[in-house]
Amino acid sequence: MDIQIGDRITYKCININKEDLEVEIIKDNIMLDDYKNRFENDFWELLKVERPNYSVIEEKKDLLTEEEREFLNIMIKFYVITHIRFNDTDIDFLNNEHTVSYLDYPVNLNFNNVKRHKRCALSELRIGGINKCMEYGTL
Repeated sequence: MDIQIGDRITYKCININKEDLEVEIIKDNIMLDDYKNRFENDFWELLKVERPNYSVIEEKKDLLTEEEREFLNIMIKFYVITHIRFNDTDIDFLNNEHTVSYLDYPVNLNFNNVKRHKRCALSELRIGGINKCMEYGTL
């Protein structure tokens, strides 16, 4: 039988009269080699190999498409922005003191993966750029 790392194996020792089954999970290459060697001799019998079926429970997706990210990078290039809030029809660019609203999304940008009315940090959106007004401390 084919054994791989991550498999759960069920086996028994043939020379012992009791029928106790052993169950083990192969965790690394050392265990894998050890158990392969065990089953080559006549003392151990491999009864079952179970391989886990991995399925995606949670996957972190990008919130923005490349076009949406490029648009926002252009918009924040000249401002000191800490957060962006996406509303139903506009985008608010925020810092600690001011808010600049951009009305109406561009036609080809929908921002579908972003929750509405929630402040998003630039790092969360994976955007950022050169803040040219940083030295002046103004929006």
